[in-house]
Amino acid sequence: MFFPPSRVNNNQLAKNDYLLSNLETMGELFVTIIFITALVLAVYWYAGYAVREGGAIDENQNYIPDSWEEKAGWFFKGRNLIILGLGILLGYVLGYLLPLA
Repeated sequence: MFFPPSRVNNNQLAKNDYLLSNLETMGELFVTIIFITALVLAVYWYAGYAVREGGAIDENQNYIPDSWEEKAGWFFKGRNLIILGLGILLGYVLGYLLPLA
């Protein structure tokens, strides 16, 4: 909201500064979430790629290398929840940055 210089008080200026700084922070958070999501999806893709191409051993045929399952099994067991959480977080931040109303 634009106010003419004669009618602007300090409270309105402080509120506008807060909203602008909050918007910049959410923009930085959005970029960070995009990169984290891309990194997580790349790890999931590479796990399947390594098994399909024969570069890793997978005894139980779940497209996760056995050596990775031993070290980070929680990461692959919670795959759907991790992707869902990142998607919800991404949607929330995007909704904050680009409101419909």
